Amino acid sequence: MVAPTSTCPGNGPIRQTCWPPKRASSGSRWWSRRTAKTVLVTGIDGFAGSHLSDLLTRRRHNVHGTIRGAKPDERAELGPTVTTHRVDLLDRSRVDELLRTTKPQWVFHLAALSSPAASWEDPAGTIATNAGLEANLLAAAVQLDPMPRVVVVGSSDEYGRPPGRARRLNEATPLQPVTPYGVSKVTQDLLALQYHLSHGLPAIRLRPFNHTGPRQAPHFAIASFAQQIARIELGAQPPVLKV
Repeated sequence: MVAPTSTCPGNGPIRQTCWPPKRASSGSRWWSRRTAKTVLVTGIDGFAGSHLSDLLTRRRHNVHGTIRGAKPDERAELGPTVTTHRVDLLDRSRVDELLRTTKPQWVFHLAALSSPAASWEDPAGTIATNAGLEANLLAAAVQLDPMPRVVVVGSSDEYGRPPGRARRLNEATPLQPVTPYGVSKVTQDLLALQYHLSHGLPAIRLRPFNHTGPRQAPHFAIASFAQQIARIELGAQPPVLKV
């Protein structure tokens, strides 16, 4: 007997086929400035999310974003054309409803517990939260027709401390996280891969390294140093940096 052929990318003789069947995705020429896209950004009032929102609105895309509080973080300075949704991404029914109503063509997934240091205080909670909210998002995304393209923003913490003096990394470098936060981001990375292989979801996985700039929360090192230096120059703090 010949085993059935998979409907997943990379077809081969396997016992099971993907479900649901692979469908078309939206926006193959997605960044064309001639056509506005509907874009959903999770964690839009965070540091990276707010700057991404600026870019998207400048390019006249229809931008939606999720927030946790009753209103966006004031640091985000979101523009008036951005539509925010207060949604707990751990609530599967609310996530399903959000994607059904907004019908995004692209999703940028930025919402997460983002502190490697804080992850040591609650390793299980960090891993469960970051994995759970993405699992809900991807499960909702594959119900749409066409499916949106999903960008999952991971972290360089997924690589841990690779051996070698130069430590030149690429996408093939083994993932060896050394923090619970890093483990949670590897889990997110692999969830995106699994949904691509199992459902044909067009998922893009990013592993960005350190980035900084305006609006970054002061519990991050460079933002903290900048804030302290400003206070020292104003005479509001002794000339000693706390690290």
